[in-house]
Amino acid sequence: MKHHRSLPYEKLPHFINQLKKSNSLSGMSLLFLILTASRTSEVIGAKWNEFNLDFNVWNVPEDRIKTRIAHTVTLNKSSIDLLEKIKPFSDEVYVFPGSKPKTHISNNAMLQFLKENHPEIHTQSVVHGFRSSFRDWAEEQHNFSRRAIELCLSHQNDNKTESAYLRTNLLNKRHHIMKEWDLFLNENFIEAAQIKSIKM
Repeated sequence: MKHHRSLPYEKLPHFINQLKKSNSLSGMSLLFLILTASRTSEVIGAKWNEFNLDFNVWNVPEDRIKTRIAHTVTLNKSSIDLLEKIKPFSDEVYVFPGSKPKTHISNNAMLQFLKENHPEIHTQSVVHGFRSSFRDWAEEQHNFSRRAIELCLSHQNDNKTESAYLRTNLLNKRHHIMKEWDLFLNENFIEAAQIKSIKM
């Protein structure tokens, strides 16, 4: 298995703080990818009709999933806030529309954004590597069940006998994980704001 360069999760809150200042669709798509621990293909092709904000979920159809199995992404507060921010810049179909009608942003948009705006991050992590950052954080900082973490990443159980008995998708547990992920990504930003106010 190929290992992708990934940013140590301890560095992510500072980077998230920088990303939140971006008003470009490529920057906001990268932020959304990190907040949801999703794949590039899933994010760039996201459609508004896939979201159910009454239940804070994003239902990605099987034809857009690497495993070819439909996946439900549990959304945290920051990812929902970002969707509301994006809406005025978007179109009626794609969350992250391309420059041409009825298209979405390119597969390289986030990578190009990293190269041009955050070269110091690009030398440490590829876009896909942020999923590894999430997994490292989840396993090292919490006692979440391994299966719940894997489901957050839309990974499938290779043990067919075992998976036959695992029918639930652990939505409640995954909502909790993504809420904690959101709090972690924002905690250093809050601390920095407090320190700044003290200095003033």
